Amino acid sequence: MVTRNDGTWLVTNKSKEHVMKTARWMAGIIVMLAALPVLSVNVDYYWSGNGVSQGGSGTWDTSNPHWGTAATGPFTIVWTNAVHGQD
Repeated sequence: MVTRNDGTWLVTNKSKEHVMKTARWMAGIIVMLAALPVLSVNVDYYWSGNGVSQGGSGTWDTSNPHWGTAATGPFTIVWTNAVHGQD
């Protein structure tokens, strides 16, 4: 862009191309940021000893689904220390 003596801007084809390239680049960055997984920091997990109803006795392990994000189930989450054990 070039400024004229009267204070107005003269837009050249080259500056238009630069503006469009920058806009496309920024739109790409926004799309990539929006596509990042959202990390849930404070999620409550509910235990089910039998995998059907909340509570009860059972063996806490890292291979069977005993956890859910709702008190009523479903209890389909397997505990993973790398993901859940950070509290």
